[in-house]
Amino acid sequence: MATKTMNMFLVLVMSTILAICVVSAHEKTYSMRSAHVKTYSMRLAARDAITLAISEISNTQKFINTIPRLKTVETAAMPDETALVSCAVGLIDSMSNAHSALQRMRHLNKATVPFIDSDVDALKSAVLSRIASFNNVCQVGLKDVDKTIVVMLNRKLEDVMMLASNVIKHVSDLKIKLSN
Repeated sequence: MATKTMNMFLVLVMSTILAICVVSAHEKTYSMRSAHVKTYSMRLAARDAITLAISEISNTQKFINTIPRLKTVETAAMPDETALVSCAVGLIDSMSNAHSALQRMRHLNKATVPFIDSDVDALKSAVLSRIASFNNVCQVGLKDVDKTIVVMLNRKLEDVMMLASNVIKHVSDLKIKLSN
């Protein structure tokens, strides 16, 4: 009788241990799957932010290219035409650098993690500092022009800077997640 009770007790203990192991393995699998889904959604959000920023940069470049050819600019008394040319050339150059950095960032995976920091730094340099400084040059170059153009340029540059900041945040968050 004692052996039968002992066997039943051992079966009960073994069943409990097996059930705990199964539950633990399921929780671990669920946790790993959940982390993978979160990383995947972070990667998608970063790619969406990058795509939006690239699109806005392209549109802003087109707008900047048209500024010197606008009738209001051509007919305005332009005492500081070199400032306008410097404005357009500098902004286009900065936009091109930002566009290149964003194109490199598009491929977000573990292989590109080591390069994210340099691309983020290039984007910060191209957008957040250079565009802001060239915007000041543009204000001087466009001071005698219709204020609508100046307002439109400011809005476009603010949009680019906001989208670039959004990309930097998403990509930096993703880098932290992929590094862990």
